[in-house]
Amino acid sequence: MEEINDLIILGRSWPELLRDGRYSVCVAGYSKEHGFIRLYPTKIFSPLKTWNIVRVKVERNRADTRKESWKIVGSKEDWKHLDKNIKILGVLKREERINLLRNLSKDSTETLRNQGRSLGLVKPEILSWNLEDTGLTPPVQTTLTGLKLKTKKHFRNKPYIEYRCLPACESKSPHCQQLIEWGAYMWLNKQKTREDQEKVFDNLKLNDKNWEKYFLVGNLAYKRKTFAIISVMHFKK
Repeated sequence: MEEINDLIILGRSWPELLRDGRYSVCVAGYSKEHGFIRLYPTKIFSPLKTWNIVRVKVERNRADTRKESWKIVGSKEDWKHLDKNIKILGVLKREERINLLRNLSKDSTETLRNQGRSLGLVKPEILSWNLEDTGLTPPVQTTLTGLKLKTKKHFRNKPYIEYRCLPACESKSPHCQQLIEWGAYMWLNKQKTREDQEKVFDNLKLNDKNWEKYFLVGNLAYKRKTFAIISVMHFKK
């Protein structure tokens, strides 16, 4: 067991349904001492909110060998009381957030991939975005817990963003990655029409030059060369 005392939460993905019926959220953050951190599994409702500074007791996850990946102590045997191993120490202020994003966004997605790193922060040149219609009929939703919540596979339309990394992208072609952010899917879940769902990109200020944007990106545990956008962070210039 270890204790991370300075974890700043940078993003949360939309929940996934585990085999045992639990819903789990992937949480990513940054620690000055430990670097980028991934916590999985975590509960839907927890103190791990974006920009919270937390102390958390962690251990290695044998099912995930990525260097950045940890799980909270008790995540399997004491799921109900998992929050007892998390303590909120504060909330990062706006100017501190801006400085952190600017200081951390030194990488490109291609660099992360080539170096075998699974998490990073990039400053994007955003080229395009769209809701990709998978053409699939969402499956019937069943759970073992009685909780009814959509997972990503229950959405027919999924958000993708095409971008290059600034100041120089090492990839020969632009990145086109799925956005898996909690807030984005929360918006999609609330809207009844595709037209309204597409406003998710307006919410993220993707086309507004008055806002500075950053992407928190991470790879997939089962497909490590493939990256997704965990969170879009933006602030007005």
